[in-house]
Amino acid sequence: MTKYLRNISLILGLAFISVNVFSEDMVRLDPLNMESTKSSRAHHVLITSVVRAADRLVACGERGVVMLSDDSGQSWHQADFVPVSVTLTKLYFVDADTGWAIGHSGVVLKTVDGGKHWKKQLDGFQAAQIELKAAEKDSANDSRMQAARYLVQDGADKPFLGIHFTDALHGIIVGAYGIAFATRDGGKHWESLIGRIADPAGRHLYAVVQQENFIYLAGEQGALFRSDDNSQSFSSLNVGWDGSLFGILPLGNKSLIAYGLRGKTFASTDQGESWKALNLPETSIVAGHILSDGAIVLADETGQLHLSKDATFFNSVGLSANGPISAFIESADKQLIFSGANNLSRRSLK
Repeated sequence: MTKYLRNISLILGLAFISVNVFSEDMVRLDPLNMESTKSSRAHHVLITSVVRAADRLVACGERGVVMLSDDSGQSWHQADFVPVSVTLTKLYFVDADTGWAIGHSGVVLKTVDGGKHWKKQLDGFQAAQIELKAAEKDSANDSRMQAARYLVQDGADKPFLGIHFTDALHGIIVGAYGIAFATRDGGKHWESLIGRIADPAGRHLYAVVQQENFIYLAGEQGALFRSDDNSQSFSSLNVGWDGSLFGILPLGNKSLIAYGLRGKTFASTDQGESWKALNLPETSIVAGHILSDGAIVLADETGQLHLSKDATFFNSVGLSANGPISAFIESADKQLIFSGANNLSRRSLK
């Protein structure tokens, strides 16, 4: 049980793991206001996310580390400047230059030069104040006001865990205890979405994706929500299971896959109105990706891959990452790049 919980915490980027890579003096400083330290061993921290920015690969992780590769993952170098040392959990790029990183302490960072330099746009203190002002306008909702006050009192202790941008201006970020914010100007300003999500329990939200005009959120205890009005409101969907959903994979043509704890995976062909359970091994699915040839690949927490051509039946393939993973992406030269505990690895499906 202990091993299981440790792996899940690793996957979600919620655990603070002590890695003797940087100076111990860091722990006595505020990581929210301290630049990420350069180190020759930076790639040996927990790497939580890896994405493509055109042909460049960008990865992020513990202690504010951001790694870049311009040769499809054969070699990596650290970003020139990251203004925080908190754990970064997810990345999203809309083009070769423009991208965002989110993480612990409610941090949102932006880059406009392909990940070389980053600027802080939001932190948990600012996010709490934004929600408090929104709750004050929602005067009829006493429970929301109380929760907003607690959010302010708690300080910057809530991580963001999921991010999606439609373009360089419009984006949504979600995280622990149901926190959710949106921007319409590339992150210069943020608005709270908390009062628009039909979830009074405030369950953790792990993922946000978009398919055509629909926006989907997924989270713990079967949390699944959909908006068809540009995030003005989110209604609840039901996959028929109350365990955590770690991600949603849009497949096109109104089809989706939702995946999560204990290998539970569900497919929908009607934009989430109904779901069918798929038969996968009982190991938590933590990442999904559609390859350039159209193949659908899901990865479980051990690094084992599951491959499908039609989203109805998955085969476990022989290729496996070296140990637990957090994410994977296909590189420009058709290799799979895995992020995980203390490593970035490059493998081939062929």
